[in-house]
Amino acid sequence: MRNVKLAVVLPLVQAIAAAALLCMAGPLRGPPVATARLICVGLNAPALFFSFVGIGTVFGIDGSDLSFLVGVIVVWYLVGRTLDRRRVPRTTGDSAMVPTVGYCFLLALGGLLFYVGLLNFQNPTFDNLGHRPERGILTLLWSCSLIFLSGRALVRMIRHPLGKSG
Repeated sequence: MRNVKLAVVLPLVQAIAAAALLCMAGPLRGPPVATARLICVGLNAPALFFSFVGIGTVFGIDGSDLSFLVGVIVVWYLVGRTLDRRRVPRTTGDSAMVPTVGYCFLLALGGLLFYVGLLNFQNPTFDNLGHRPERGILTLLWSCSLIFLSGRALVRMIRHPLGKSG
């Protein structure tokens, strides 16, 4: 049986799902924001950093939605690549700098998403700019996952540096 490359499957599936949710939601016209759009953004919260507002329309699609979909592909490619690498046995090496910088970046991204998620709950009636609890909850789940997983990996790297046994 062939191994499924998650770095290919996850971006494809998530991009199709995100595009379908964005199509169901329709164009962003301001508050209230469609629930399908909130769920799409919450499920793909790190991809928000790829959204560029005000770039117009491309092929009849809002430019910010198009750049968001590119972000969805990038985010889920990185998630799939990470999961694919977990299945491959690790080799020891002298350079631990690249993984450390990557985990620190993910930890910072998790902190930023935690702040963004908390902003969604700033108004207890959930009527601030059309944000409802779906987006906040999903964004907080992303942030907690990034903080937990990258923090755990950093602690492991500190306890057991690459290339050292013991």
